[in-house]
Amino acid sequence: MNLIEAFDKKLIINKEPDKIIETIVSRLYFYGDKVYKIYKYEKFFFGDFSSSDFRKSFYKEDFYWNNIMAPDIYLSLKGVKAINGEYKLADLSVSEDFFIEMKKFDDSKNLTNLLTQKNISESDIEKIILEMTARLKKITESKKNDPSYDFNKKFIDIHLADLESDANLLYLIPSFITKEKIDTIINFLRNISLSNPYFKNYDASNFSALIDNHADNIVFLDERVEL
Repeated sequence: MNLIEAFDKKLIINKEPDKIIETIVSRLYFYGDKVYKIYKYEKFFFGDFSSSDFRKSFYKEDFYWNNIMAPDIYLSLKGVKAINGEYKLADLSVSEDFFIEMKKFDDSKNLTNLLTQKNISESDIEKIILEMTARLKKITESKKNDPSYDFNKKFIDIHLADLESDANLLYLIPSFITKEKIDTIINFLRNISLSNPYFKNYDASNFSALIDNHADNIVFLDERVEL
C-alpha cells in the first residue's frame, strides 16, 4: 500500500475529503480549509517518483521553494513511516514518504481574475514585483553555492533544456495539439534561439532563481502576495 492508497482508505485522515483533484503528477485531497498534496508513484520525464530517494529529495526542494514563495499557502512538509503495516506521522529525518499540507484559497483572488475584473491597483502591481524579487533573491542566495544548481551553466544550454522540458510536458497533457505540431513549434523556437546572440552572450553572473510565475499563480490573500 502506498500513501495515496492510504489516503483513499481514510487511514491518514479518518473522514471523507470534500473533494479530490487529480493533476498529471499528483493528487490533492481537500478537507475544510486544508489541502494535502501527494505525488503519484510514476516515472515522469523530470524524475522517477517510484524511487524513494527521488521522492525524498523532490519533496524537500518542492516544499522549500513553495514555502518561501507562498508561506501562507504551503504550510508544512509532513513525513510518514510504515509501522505494523500502517502509515504513521514521523519526523522528517526518518520518514519513508511525504505529503505537503497547504491552505485552501479562493482562486478568484489570483492576478488573472483581478486584472480581467479591473480590481487591482498600481500599488498592488508594485507589491507583486517587490515581493517576487525579494523572495527569489532569498532562494538565489541560498542556492548559489549548492552543487546541484549550476549557476555557471551557459544560458543557451539552460534555455534549450527548458524547451525540451516544455515539449515533454506538452506530450503528457491531453489536447488537440499533435506530437508533430508540438515538435514543429519547439524546433522552430530552438532554431531561433540558437541564432540569437542574446542567449549565447548572456552574463551568468546575472542568473537568478526562477519560478512558474504566470498570472494564475500570483494570488492576493488578506492583502499579502502569495506566489
